Amino acid sequence: MHSAKSHDAAVSAGGTAEIALWRQIEEVAHFVGEGNEIAAGWAIPVPGENPSRSTRFLTASPRMRQVLRSAETMARTDWPIVIQGETGTGKELVARLIHHWSQRCQGPFLAVNCAALPETLAESELFGCERGSYTGAAQPRAGYFEQADGGTLLLDEISELPVPLQGKLLRVLEEGQVYRLGTSRPRTVAVRVLALSNRPLERLVQQGQFRADLFHRLGVLQLHLPPLRERPEDISLLAEHFLELARRELRRPNLRWAPLTLLALKQYPWPGNVRQLRNMVWQAALRVSVDDTTILPEHLFLTDAPTESATQPVPTRPAADDALIGRRIPQAQISPAEYGQPAQTELATTPHWPTLRLRDIERMVIVEALRQTGGHRRRAAQLLGVSPRTLCNKLRRYRIVS
Repeated sequence: MHSAKSHDAAVSAGGTAEIALWRQIEEVAHFVGEGNEIAAGWAIPVPGENPSRSTRFLTASPRMRQVLRSAETMARTDWPIVIQGETGTGKELVARLIHHWSQRCQGPFLAVNCAALPETLAESELFGCERGSYTGAAQPRAGYFEQADGGTLLLDEISELPVPLQGKLLRVLEEGQVYRLGTSRPRTVAVRVLALSNRPLERLVQQGQFRADLFHRLGVLQLHLPPLRERPEDISLLAEHFLELARRELRRPNLRWAPLTLLALKQYPWPGNVRQLRNMVWQAALRVSVDDTTILPEHLFLTDAPTESATQPVPTRPAADDALIGRRIPQAQISPAEYGQPAQTELATTPHWPTLRLRDIERMVIVEALRQTGGHRRRAAQLLGVSPRTLCNKLRRYRIVS
């Protein structure tokens, strides 16, 4: 499909066929949702361990902006914060921003994955150990709390911390002192703790898998990051950002989204959230042949993976939405009457299609392009913004005879 610049060029050239076709495409895009417009958003620099690698938190979602405003306010305090949200929603980035906005920004920022701590060594890893405290402890060693003294300690996947260790963590938070394994002498530490969880801690408390007193001590302040499906404004923004990274890495500056592809991305529930979207963009960019520059819905392989219910159940999508996410349908399941040639004005004037599919829209746009070019395939391909070979493949796929 053409970009907005191509559309403006067609208008300035006085091409009546191009104008009529694009008006129809815009009508369809408006009916289904948004077209290929990419909303303006915030781009907040996120300091990291590597100064040469710039990271930004991108969002155009009013809901996520409110979360960031709350995070900035919480950063001014010294209380622990629990940040909850599904995997891939950006919890660690928000935690880094909180550290950057806090009075401890000059101190260390140390991230620890509680799920990766060996159960037999978790206590010594967190609180340190003295020489001879256990087999293999040849030298005294400071734990993560001591290493993060004066700064921020990020405890990722806090729900995976063994229950016996949760009581010792509670004591450290209340007293501000740690006891190295193998000694009874306390060491005073000043650490701000940020705890991340992709599982609802309240539910784990009810199930007896997480200490209630630790939860209340950690959760003095709480943030919930909404999943990507609940902030659709971010999908096109992030998709364009990741595509720009792919353009640079692959040295293909002309890669761009087709409007229908962006619609497919916005209709998908994204169970893996931003991380899954990033991977999908790279995979789609690699699937585009060297002769083409447009990422089409057929380059997306969006599956029906179950959505992680970390904070709330996934809302049920209507049947019409299922077809809008670019799912492949076996040819044997397609009724020939389902793809009958539309009337000239059907694309622009149909007020409601309860069984609308992306492939329906694409087929009708191709048919209209062929009609306006008198069946000339090369001119139709130019009008649609795709290569002649891509158009031929779609003609065979949709069984269109020009």
